Amino acid sequence: MAYSLPRNVNKIKAMVQKQIEEDKESVDEHEICDEYLTEKEQQQLLLDEYALIETIEEEAMDEKEWEERIRQE
Repeated sequence: MAYSLPRNVNKIKAMVQKQIEEDKESVDEHEICDEYLTEKEQQQLLLDEYALIETIEEEAMDEKEWEERIRQE
C-alpha cells in the first residue's frame, strides 16, 4: 500500500514523533508477539522499523531543503 508523504516539514516531524511515541508504548505488545516470531524474524522486523523511521526523517530533511531553495528563489 502506497502512502502519500506530506509536503510540510511540520507534518513529517509530527509523523516521526508519533511513530516514536507509538513504538515506546508498544514495547509490551512486542514482547508478547516476539514469542511467536523467530529471532531472525524479530531482527528483520526491527530493521524494517528503523529503516522506516530513517526514511521519514530523510524525507523531512529533503523537504526542509526544498522549502529553503524555494524561499531563496
